[in-house]
Amino acid sequence: MYNGSSLAANYSRPLRIHLLEMTMLKRGAVFMCLVLVVQGAPAGDLISKLPGWNGNITTKQYAGYLDASRTTHLFYWFVESQTTPASAPVLIWFNGGPGCSAVTGYFMEHGPFTIQSDGKTLVENPYSWNKLANVLYLDTPGLTGYSYDDNKNYTTNNDMVAVLNYAAVKDFYQKFPEYITNDVYIAGESYAGVYVPRLAVDVLREKGLNFKGFTVTNSVTNYELAGNSRVFFAYDHGIIGTKLRDDLSKNCCNGSFTQESCDFWYISDRLECSTLMGKVNDAIVRGGLNMYGMFSNCPDIVTQLDDDASLDKGSTMERQSDGVRCVDGEAIMLYMRKPEVRKALHVPDFTRTWNLCSGETYLSFDMPLQLDMTPYYKTVLDISDARVLVAAGDTDLAVNFLGMEWFVDSLNYQLSKSTQPWYSGLRAGGIATEFKDGQLTFTTIKGGDHMVAFSKPKETFLMMTNFLSGKSILEKHATS
Repeated sequence: MYNGSSLAANYSRPLRIHLLEMTMLKRGAVFMCLVLVVQGAPAGDLISKLPGWNGNITTKQYAGYLDASRTTHLFYWFVESQTTPASAPVLIWFNGGPGCSAVTGYFMEHGPFTIQSDGKTLVENPYSWNKLANVLYLDTPGLTGYSYDDNKNYTTNNDMVAVLNYAAVKDFYQKFPEYITNDVYIAGESYAGVYVPRLAVDVLREKGLNFKGFTVTNSVTNYELAGNSRVFFAYDHGIIGTKLRDDLSKNCCNGSFTQESCDFWYISDRLECSTLMGKVNDAIVRGGLNMYGMFSNCPDIVTQLDDDASLDKGSTMERQSDGVRCVDGEAIMLYMRKPEVRKALHVPDFTRTWNLCSGETYLSFDMPLQLDMTPYYKTVLDISDARVLVAAGDTDLAVNFLGMEWFVDSLNYQLSKSTQPWYSGLRAGGIATEFKDGQLTFTTIKGGDHMVAFSKPKETFLMMTNFLSGKSILEKHATS
């Protein structure tokens, strides 16, 4: 989950081949051979029963740890397809943060179960993505969710996380070699917009993996475009008024309030512009709005967590300090912290209390001042036929759709289908534009917020149905 108040990162070096990847390239096709000599799915990681669910678990699920280094152990939850696991694609899912658990994606967005408000009872999710794919939920970096490092060294950055994620994926195929020939997709939201394209480049270069594409939703792509677009988004949605817009135009835009003229990002040496941007940020961040969905109210803070004897005191404060204001994670935190749930998921006793997002991970993450994911998108789109889907709920303030649309346009691929609506039943699900003969798609999800699969589960499910089956989101199949 990305709070949008620290648009900070740096991209100043060319795409590199990780040391781990170089090792594998030297081995050539040995990767395929290595995984094929390992036994199938690890019996010790099989989830035999989930607390709160009285029925049988009809599709196999596994939870445990993938070794990302000698000392870093990333928690994973792997859910087999409900239909044809042997042939269905493998979809690798990340949440953002940095430091937000992918288990949030499982329980709050597109996993096979959701948690009732009591924090105990599970119900089936009719829009679970494991109806479409085998889904691997991966907690990264090392203090996210129930992940941990033996040396308790959690200082990290984008490059280090890319290496860890790549190594963890390799360890997944060591544990589950039966999936080595399945199609591979990578997906994520928010700050995972950094993780996903970088891992995509590594997986694409890996000999022996059948990489087919990646998708991101309301995700970080380019800090400068995101920062500039936020002001236009705020004005277009009535968050800032005409007077402030005119002052911004005069002091930040050379008198013309347009994308081409305005620079709201590099303002450190422009006092008037900087002061005005402070007013914009106050309106967005401190104006009582839900950053993750501007038309949704922030849930009231409740005390059930602090009253539960099985949980650490001060957990409500933990939720606030861990950067998930306005996201109601009460039920999932109640559930994931229960000893019987930890046991069912094979989590050792020494791991930390589970949180939606780890404040320590976020604060120890080294984010440079600039970021542009263009080289990674270009690598995937230019050297392969893998498909890329960039999607955005159109009510998100933290990572707004306009900046993502600007980013896709900036890649400068030839337009193949102009912007037009796609449908969920008789209602518009969003508007989509296709480039490069459909290899690259940008789409909005109408009324969707930051966690778009939570706020618009049916529409997002239809979008993923088409994407994973190789169809355009604009095809009639998306209207069913």
